[in-house]
Amino acid sequence: MKRTLLKTAALALSASLFLAACDDMDDYDDLIAPSAISSVSVKSLDSGTGVEFEWTDPADLDFDHIEVEYKLDGVTQKIEVPAGKEYLEVEDLSHEMGYQFTFYSVDKNGNRRAKKVGAFSTKYNGGYMVSYFKSNNDGNAAYENLFLGSSTDGLNYTGLLNNTYYYKINSSAGSGNTCVRDPYMNRLHDNDESDNISWFIELATDWTNYYGTSNAEYGTTRFTSYWDSQGYSPSILVSVVKVDTENQTVDFYKPVDGDLYGVTETGSLCKRMITIPDEVISARVRPMHAWAPEILMDYDEATGAPKVIATVDGVDYYYGVIWSGNGDAVIQNGDGSYQEIVTSKAAYSGETTIAAEDFDASGYTEGWICRTFINYTNDFYNYTRPYFYFENIDVGDFDSDGDSEETVSEIDATMIKVDNMFYMPYKGEVDGAKDIYFAKSYSLDADSFVIMHNGQWVSRTTDQSTNRGIEGPWVILDTQGRWWLIGDKYSRGGPPTGTNNFVACVSSDITAAPRYWSYHDNDDTYTMPTGIRHAFAFRVTAAEMAAFEAVTAGITY
Repeated sequence: MKRTLLKTAALALSASLFLAACDDMDDYDDLIAPSAISSVSVKSLDSGTGVEFEWTDPADLDFDHIEVEYKLDGVTQKIEVPAGKEYLEVEDLSHEMGYQFTFYSVDKNGNRRAKKVGAFSTKYNGGYMVSYFKSNNDGNAAYENLFLGSSTDGLNYTGLLNNTYYYKINSSAGSGNTCVRDPYMNRLHDNDESDNISWFIELATDWTNYYGTSNAEYGTTRFTSYWDSQGYSPSILVSVVKVDTENQTVDFYKPVDGDLYGVTETGSLCKRMITIPDEVISARVRPMHAWAPEILMDYDEATGAPKVIATVDGVDYYYGVIWSGNGDAVIQNGDGSYQEIVTSKAAYSGETTIAAEDFDASGYTEGWICRTFINYTNDFYNYTRPYFYFENIDVGDFDSDGDSEETVSEIDATMIKVDNMFYMPYKGEVDGAKDIYFAKSYSLDADSFVIMHNGQWVSRTTDQSTNRGIEGPWVILDTQGRWWLIGDKYSRGGPPTGTNNFVACVSSDITAAPRYWSYHDNDDTYTMPTGIRHAFAFRVTAAEMAAFEAVTAGITY
């Protein structure tokens, strides 16, 4: 009798330990539960505030029903679905919001097995477009410009125009040449004036000229994606994009002062994010960059109307442009030695022009710190001064120096909103740690994000000791309710004809610990255009996709 009680207690303890260990798994369950649902299909409803699920029930003889749970405005909602129905519509969700659903298979004894399923409520449910440039390092504008691809499932993309450039900046932008990197496109808020007109934004790193490179294509040795004395830098290239779904036309326009939708002149503008005094520029050995710009925006959950993301000096702003900048400067002393000039967060609380005295000598530190900065705007012509937005802290003590509070470099931040939480994947920019982290925040406020998973890299999944060398992350949801973290495996290199540039990590739970994401490396689970580099995918309607695809030749002005 005592032996039986001991075995029972041991089994109970084992079960509780197992369930505790599975708290951040994709699928966890009771030890004697029925099978999980299978063959899951998810799609957004045309209303823009609902999702539809289809699945196959478990075949277990004692299976009884399905229980579905999700959160709405922080409150857990529960729905019971009888056996055999295998279908569910959920309405009255927030506009442009990701959701994490849990489907429990319940048997006649009340035992449950969970299957987590992602969903996204959006009216832009026709598929995805992907913006990218192609692999090249010698300033060839045929590769270093905006390319577009299309996909109906978010995983298999076809490069438009036979995978040649879609839009090439004009020669009057930047320093008078035509190369960009990290091209980013996304939807702007709709001005509701026409059902046939959609508005997008294109941002890109001004790459004319890449640091240390001089050739006929770039034309000069000046830097415009870096600090220089030409007044452009650190700078980005900006176009407001008008898509006419009735006439199937796509046009790129220069932003105008005070009117986001009042554009008339085609082309791009080079907009500097910050201005640095000449005396600081001339002293620098290592220049500053403004890399990988993306926009931040939000929607009113109830109405879908544009939502204010920041108020600066009494002005409400609906957009922010985040970008990666190395805020620390290396200067050469008179005796030929080098010194790091560290710019703190406080250095970015002044005006747009950062004064030389803001660069207080704090002694030499290893490397140069890359952080994420933000400029707020309503028209993409006028911008606030730059604000510090996020910095990476070595919370996991990656370098084993005993300091889990030191700032370490990061770049390439991106954003997705799920269950009223903003998730921000980003790339570590320290040798040996160049992989994708996650941070999260309940708001888009600057300096509000908390690093997830104790600083473990999601892109390393089950092998945290191996540096995979991935950058430019983006996240999509597939039609089976799985979240895909997709990134550029820059460490592998590859020519513009390369077919193995991108890798992916997959989980049905966006909050799951790295060990519960599966790693995919060109294993036929996805297809990308050849030569693709640093990309971003955005949702479109079927009519918008048709308009993008109707363009027959690369656009130049």
